[in-house]
Amino acid sequence: MVAKDDDGTSVRGPGLILDSKESIRRFARSIQRQNQTNLRNEKFKPSEFEIEDYIVLLDGHNLDIQFDF
Repeated sequence: MVAKDDDGTSVRGPGLILDSKESIRRFARSIQRQNQTNLRNEKFKPSEFEIEDYIVLLDGHNLDIQFDF
């Protein structure tokens, strides 16, 4: 959320207060999860995805591929 001053101009809001080891752990975990999501989205971008690179991951799963590639 963005804070506004009296003139309606965006200003930096107060920072998050991390007051325990648990809060630091949770915040760090969230940052890591966001980074992993960004990497995963980039890696599996439809324009970049190559089936041959990942088809082996499907081995051992209960599925039937009905697609010629």
